[in-house]
Amino acid sequence: MEKKGGVSEIRDFERNAILDGEGSTKSWQEKLLGTPGSSNAQTLPKLVMQLSGITGKVWVRQDGAVARINSATDILLLDLSQARKFEAERKMVKEQTAHKAAPAF
Repeated sequence: MEKKGGVSEIRDFERNAILDGEGSTKSWQEKLLGTPGSSNAQTLPKLVMQLSGITGKVWVRQDGAVARINSATDILLLDLSQARKFEAERKMVKEQTAHKAAPAF
């Protein structure tokens, strides 16, 4: 990572190495989000993305995984389908454990 004005900046080859490592058996496709559309139907969803901070370059995989660089912090954020599945399973086990521990009246 290079220092630019006191802020670390992820370089393309570093980002590519991370995406390759998280590639599973699928490949990443670069998408550009948050640019104004040519019709009102396209503009409203893109405006919502801009207001939520989901703009700029985004990489997606066929399994629903998403990677994007937070432009404010220059951090590569990964939303992986495997992680979502793990979190859902963990939540289910925790709820089942709590349900079993509840006293019967």
